[in-house]
Amino acid sequence: MNDNFECFMRQYRDDFSCDENGSIRQFARIGATIASDALLNSLAQHPNLDIPVFEPNDKIHFQLANWILSLSDFDRKKLGLDQELPPKHIHYVRGATNLFYDLRNTDIILEELDNVGVRPTGKLLDFGCSSGRNIATLNRCFGAELDLYGVDPAQSSIDWARQQFPFANFTVNNQEPPLAFAPESFDLVVAKSIWTHFSASAAKKWFREIARVMKKGAHFFFSVHGPHDIAYRLTYNKPNPVYCHYTGNDAWTKDTFLSATIAGLEKDGFYFQAFKPGAHQGDLSEVENSTTSDWGLAFMLPNYLRKKLLPENLEILSRSIGRTGNRHDAYIVRKI
Repeated sequence: MNDNFECFMRQYRDDFSCDENGSIRQFARIGATIASDALLNSLAQHPNLDIPVFEPNDKIHFQLANWILSLSDFDRKKLGLDQELPPKHIHYVRGATNLFYDLRNTDIILEELDNVGVRPTGKLLDFGCSSGRNIATLNRCFGAELDLYGVDPAQSSIDWARQQFPFANFTVNNQEPPLAFAPESFDLVVAKSIWTHFSASAAKKWFREIARVMKKGAHFFFSVHGPHDIAYRLTYNKPNPVYCHYTGNDAWTKDTFLSATIAGLEKDGFYFQAFKPGAHQGDLSEVENSTTSDWGLAFMLPNYLRKKLLPENLEILSRSIGRTGNRHDAYIVRKI
């Protein structure tokens, strides 16, 4: 690790999530498994179903997913857990197993909301819903308590989600605001790994738009790349994208890109490089007439988010480091 990176690791130590040995935490710590517990409670109502005892917290998701996948097709269908993965041309972020439902990240999102006293009830919008993975998971665990909506700019993803999940409302949104909803429509909004990609101007515009469609007192979960994400890339080389697919330098390497990112954060509190052609980005490649000028990789510090991006009517309630994707800073804000 070069001197610039070592200096960064010292300077931003308080912005990292570390394990008991002081190392960058490789996997997000799970304190509450709200969705997984709800699912297991519903499964316990089925007679003659032999449910094993799962290890709590960090290990439960992999064990639970593999147990569900080990069931027969008949049993999975009977339990409402038989959703197949989408075909390859439909955007979908694959997890550690072939189970469609994303219990791990849903548990993280719900834990963050629970920490500020919010339960999964009411009208919920998944902003950037892709092919509906979060919505399907929330419905399976809390469907009776939630009225679910999803938006995404990829028509193919929305078409597939509408076909698979008729219980929810799916809408194609443009890459620019506004959304096709009336003001003060939603009690909850979630956006996992969306503001990790917006330019500063797009981030600010979409924060204002999300605030517009939130009810007063509503809550909004979103994730961003912060210093922990940089430390994670330096320590584990994950994720390892083709950095030269981003603007700014035709010969980007991991080291040169992250050096530029650190310099940008120190200078401005924000750093962004756009994708070059949309074909390099799986979801935008499915968007007709897509543009990548405001979509790429974005990194930000908390003060920049608070002072430069969030509208005055969204107040930060919490920030947690190294959460969704094991790397993202997770925020909960409330409309005031």
